Amino acid sequence: MSVTSPSPTASIRCEVADQIAVITLNRPDRLNAWNAEMEAGLRAALERCRDDREVRVIVLTGAGKAFCAGADLSAARARLTASGPQCAVGTAAPMPDDATAREDFDQRYSYLLAIGKPIICALNGAAAGVGLVLALYCDIRYASHDARLVPAFVRRGLAAEHGIAWILPRLIGLSRALEWLISGRSMSAQEADQAGLVSAVLEADGFLPAVLERAATLATLCSPSAMAAAKRQSYLALGQTLGESVALAEREIAASLQGSDFREGVAAFLDKRQPSFLGLGR
Repeated sequence: MSVTSPSPTASIRCEVADQIAVITLNRPDRLNAWNAEMEAGLRAALERCRDDREVRVIVLTGAGKAFCAGADLSAARARLTASGPQCAVGTAAPMPDDATAREDFDQRYSYLLAIGKPIICALNGAAAGVGLVLALYCDIRYASHDARLVPAFVRRGLAAEHGIAWILPRLIGLSRALEWLISGRSMSAQEADQAGLVSAVLEADGFLPAVLERAATLATLCSPSAMAAAKRQSYLALGQTLGESVALAEREIAASLQGSDFREGVAAFLDKRQPSFLGLGR
């Protein structure tokens, strides 16, 4: 079954089929350049998918030949004033006096890390600036053979934005991340694969169907509750000691052993059949 969900904006398209939601950045005439409408629309679509019990895996991709070319600089120019630059994309919340009071995983783009479903980024083309940031906050990345990744901030006179200086070194190591962020150079899909930034490079012809095939494996063979636990454990571990991580694992295992998905997973294995797991919240 395929359902086209009502999108919050024309620039974000969301379709659900076979327990997989495909969210598409939909400004192909502008290479999906990022603006405030897209920012609000993407968050609304992701939160809807988070709450939809029929959705087990989320795929994020771009329409046309690019994933996202970064911020819409034509819109940014209009926001410049004589008193200095304002926020170029969206409206930034004021910084609290106590920055540590904020939830780490509920900021401008890091909220993707807190969604308890796998988010796969299908890099169908170029991802630059904020487009690259979005890709890095996804859990899994697949790149089209001709995709290119560009942290263009320094070449626009900007600091590294939106926590990319936090997440990128955790994905590819500090030295490699610094070289890339400081140079702002373009990285090919093949180099990204060698660096471990993407899980695979796929042919451009039939790229999205190939990604959806991989997503279907997660949706049909993997327990939604176990995937949510593994995602939660992995990101929380980035700020934990080994002891804290092990303690969390023990709590997660205890909860899993009480769940119906554990019983179904064992039964399916012994019966040599495909499991029939319940969705989150069931």
